[in-house]
Amino acid sequence: MRRDAQSNRKKIIDATKRLLAAHPGEKLQMTAVARAAGVGVGTLYRNFATPAALGFAVVDADLGAFIDQEEAQERDLYHLLLAYFRFREEHQDLLTLLESDLNQEAAFLANPLYERLNRLFCRALPQRGDERARRFAADALIAILRSALFRFQREQRGLSQAELADYLVALFGGERGSGPLQSD
Repeated sequence: MRRDAQSNRKKIIDATKRLLAAHPGEKLQMTAVARAAGVGVGTLYRNFATPAALGFAVVDADLGAFIDQEEAQERDLYHLLLAYFRFREEHQDLLTLLESDLNQEAAFLANPLYERLNRLFCRALPQRGDERARRFAADALIAILRSALFRFQREQRGLSQAELADYLVALFGGERGSGPLQSD
């Protein structure tokens, strides 16, 4: 990629992050991103054909950094879930956008970062069954934490991050009570 194209791409991603931070919960407007990045709308669309593609680029970089940090931590499932919840809440609008676009979701599942995220959860899950069973369990856990259901559990059910983590640990066969809730 040419140096000026790389510079424009970085400006667009940085402007998107600034706009999302300044206006949480608002729909991402491509014209506003182009204006904030100081690039033409055509340049924006050459780099990112849809708002979801732009959101994917922003999440992709941040998810890579999150996975790098968590791989070094070697957390148990409960504490990994808490860290992942913080990541999800910080990126809630972008993740919702990404998950609403089936093409971007398919691209995410094919992304090497998804494989790293899956392996991260595999490592934290109880070591039961064979590798395929653990990979499936990690996929299921990640799917459960999609934006709509995560937001529903937090806002409608009123679950704290700690409660949600503890319930998921119990559901996925972890040590009950590894979080703040007591075993039955």
